[in-house]
Amino acid sequence: MTDEAKPMTPKQKEALFKIAGNSKCCDCGRNNPEWASLSLATVVCLECSGAHRGLGTHISFVRSIVMDSWTESQLQRMKVGGNIACFEFLASHDIDIHSTTIRERYDTPAADLYQQVLTAKVDGTTPIPTTLPPKREPKKKMTSAQMTGFGSSAHPREVRKENRKKMAVVGSALVSVAAVVWG
Repeated sequence: MTDEAKPMTPKQKEALFKIAGNSKCCDCGRNNPEWASLSLATVVCLECSGAHRGLGTHISFVRSIVMDSWTESQLQRMKVGGNIACFEFLASHDIDIHSTTIRERYDTPAADLYQQVLTAKVDGTTPIPTTLPPKREPKKKMTSAQMTGFGSSAHPREVRKENRKKMAVVGSALVSVAAVVWG
């Protein structure tokens, strides 16, 4: 059997929203969410889907429930998850969903383990993983000097600073020439 992607049928959408907690956005509580984090098997509103996208697809892969096509295995993942299941799992690992940001909730070893558990359930893998993975190292931000040569120009502030230095050198050279000429 091929896992061909197709838009969700009305029946599949109805089943998705009947899963515990899925009638509202898992992050802000807005009604009628139209997006889903496939990674976490939760449903979210448009606004929170942007925050999930900002986490990166390695943390939260977001799809539109209405506009995107879904494979059977993706639909199965959504069925074994749900907003309440995700919250309960995170709470069991001391993550308070009410006092944490989206990043603090989902960029964690507990959320990584939850994703592994979902994958194991969908794949029928046993035993279900129980060991927290190591914490990811935060990405180091590159300076504009490090990005030179990667198709990016330096930050405008640094360009201005460099231009001022060049102008100072040119200016002092002009003063020297003028002193010699008008002596």
